[in-house]
Amino acid sequence: MMAFLIGIGTALAVGAFGTFTGLDRERAFYPTALVVIASYYILFAVMSGSLLALGPELLLFALFAAVAAWGFRRDLRLVIAGLVAHAVMDFFHGGIVSNPGV
Repeated sequence: MMAFLIGIGTALAVGAFGTFTGLDRERAFYPTALVVIASYYILFAVMSGSLLALGPELLLFALFAAVAAWGFRRDLRLVIAGLVAHAVMDFFHGGIVSNPGV
């Protein structure tokens, strides 16, 4: 439960930071955030030395990176959907991929 509260708080803090500084006026702010967020699971797999987790994490990363790129080019609402989908995936991640670094 604490991990989810930290995740929600961090998401709100990043959004507030982007708004306060004006960085979110740039079209690339939230797509970049989605790519960075998705890359953390690859980092966790590498840090734990789990080659078994690396493949699925790379596939998930590619999916979210594609949504970020597509949303950046077409409609930023796709990026919002990607961020929400990533939050949902976070909730179920343990059942999707066995990554000891998470």
